[in-house]
Amino acid sequence: MGVGAISILIRKSIIQPIKNRMHFKNSNNTILFQSASFRGTLFGCLLLLSCSLWGQSVKSNDLEVLLDSVSEETNIGDKLLLAKTIADRARSGNESYYLQKALLYQGGAYTQLGATEKALKCLVEGAQIAENLGLTSELGEFYGQISNVYTLVGDLSVSLSYQKKALHIFQSEEDVFSEGLASINIGYDYYTLGQLDSASFYSQKARELMSKVGFDRGVAYAIGNEALVLWKRGAYEQATNDLLQAIAILKEEEDAYAVSDYLIKLGELKFEIGAVQAAREKVEEALAISKAEGLHEQLRDGNLLLSKILEKQTLFEQAMYHAFLYMNYKDSIQNMEKLNELADLRTEYEVGQKQTEVDLLTAEKKTQQVVMLAIAVLALVLLVLGIIIYRFYREKSKINVELNRLIQTKDRFFSIISHDLRGPISSFQGVSRMIKFLAIGKQTDQLIELADDVSDSASKLSGLLDNLLTWALQQKGHFPYKPEPVACQGAVQEVLGTLKATAESKNITLAADVPAELQFWVDRNSTLTIIRNLVNNSIKFTPEGGKIEVKCMAKDAHIQMQVIDTGVGMPAEKLDGLFELKDKKSTYGTSGEKGLGLGLQLVHEFVMMNKGVIKVRSTEGVGTTFDMLFPRHQDAEVTEENKAVLDTIK
Repeated sequence: MGVGAISILIRKSIIQPIKNRMHFKNSNNTILFQSASFRGTLFGCLLLLSCSLWGQSVKSNDLEVLLDSVSEETNIGDKLLLAKTIADRARSGNESYYLQKALLYQGGAYTQLGATEKALKCLVEGAQIAENLGLTSELGEFYGQISNVYTLVGDLSVSLSYQKKALHIFQSEEDVFSEGLASINIGYDYYTLGQLDSASFYSQKARELMSKVGFDRGVAYAIGNEALVLWKRGAYEQATNDLLQAIAILKEEEDAYAVSDYLIKLGELKFEIGAVQAAREKVEEALAISKAEGLHEQLRDGNLLLSKILEKQTLFEQAMYHAFLYMNYKDSIQNMEKLNELADLRTEYEVGQKQTEVDLLTAEKKTQQVVMLAIAVLALVLLVLGIIIYRFYREKSKINVELNRLIQTKDRFFSIISHDLRGPISSFQGVSRMIKFLAIGKQTDQLIELADDVSDSASKLSGLLDNLLTWALQQKGHFPYKPEPVACQGAVQEVLGTLKATAESKNITLAADVPAELQFWVDRNSTLTIIRNLVNNSIKFTPEGGKIEVKCMAKDAHIQMQVIDTGVGMPAEKLDGLFELKDKKSTYGTSGEKGLGLGLQLVHEFVMMNKGVIKVRSTEGVGTTFDMLFPRHQDAEVTEENKAVLDTIK
């Protein structure tokens, strides 16, 4: 046994007592092998560094509670079932952290049952998950467990490679305690493989690490490992001293298993060098401890060695007796192993039965989920139908509102066109009278000049009509607003040219004072409509011989426009509702002109649409002035502060 027993002791008799007093980074708590007997010296290397309970702090939930339960479970069948349950739930919920924890427990349980293939499958999968999640310490634990599986099947080379991987991780994590345990097992693997130099190196390293953390029992195992290496090299005296030192430490630690095991090894060493009586004393001491503690493996091996010693001392009868005891203990251990195998089979059967129950519960849960899903789908369908119906009626309502708006807009477009055409067409009545008067007076030159004016007015009237129709056709149920740079002088001259004949028919002078460099930032068509309506309105209410003047000037970041006439003016009470179409009644002009009552309302609406403001000043018998403020080309719209500009106009 020897070194193999040391690994068992680390797992069986040390970890649990020191669990609550470790102060290391990962505080490892390894699963103990629970069989009634141990299956050979190599099996002692099983389950090192497995199942960390403190590796990573995670949110408390049902899986966390289950992990606590599985860590405390001593029945291997129940432990395996709990681990499977955690793994299944973790998979369904994409809980990778809990899945790798469950696979570590599951792999450890399978290892204890001797199901090495299942154990290896779980452990390899868990190691991959731990690596993907960057859980370095957990990955080291998986490597240690995988090493245990390969030790169990006798493949020490592969076991050694995984132990080294675990060792490197513990070194990087500065986990001195785990590094020391791994070093003990690596030293044992090298010793078993006959590579004594490497075995000695790792044993000495383990001794240093265990001394560093103050773990005396670990120090004793490292010393014992080194003693066995010295024995193989023929350094009997040093090996004897080291074994005695290890035994002394382990006696203080009350580690009966390790003490009896090392005493038997020391007896073998003494017997080999010919110190028969000394060998007998050590073996008899080991058998006394083993009998008191019920250590069947040590009783088997100790009786075999004692029978050889007694035979050497020619005490044949006693030698036969101890040989007989050896056979009994050997058979007893084999029978116990058979019983353990039967118990393992029974455990697997019970686990299968419990898993069947879990599967039935899972199937019932899935059925309930399907029913709930069907109800949810039906509710969703009803909700979608309700939304569709609601949207249908809402869209229908919107369509009705939009239709009414389109009809109103259409009516207003017709009103605008009629209003803008009425003035120029009415002027032709005055022109016809002048033609008749000139014809009677045979004033041919003036008649020709008047004909040219009529032709020019007709051309401008045709252009005006084209513009209005084009503008109307471009609309989609609303007045357009497409701001662009518009030359102030060009816009004013265009309007005055259109209304020239109308003004001349009343002998009214049209004048303009507009600098050429000024530019509006407005919608062209609506702005022309504003100017046209205001000038036409002034012509309507200005007596013959009067004057109408249009002025434009820069005013801060805007352009101020004025339409000034010498007309009849308005009383103060009429100014308040001037831009509102209340009774839809038009006022007759100085020559009996009749309007539609829409002009000033449209002017106000279009000024607002072009981000401008408008005010009116009027004195009865003196005249009226319309003051407007429009955005200048590429400047901001008129703000509340800008409106105060009009208050400064005198």
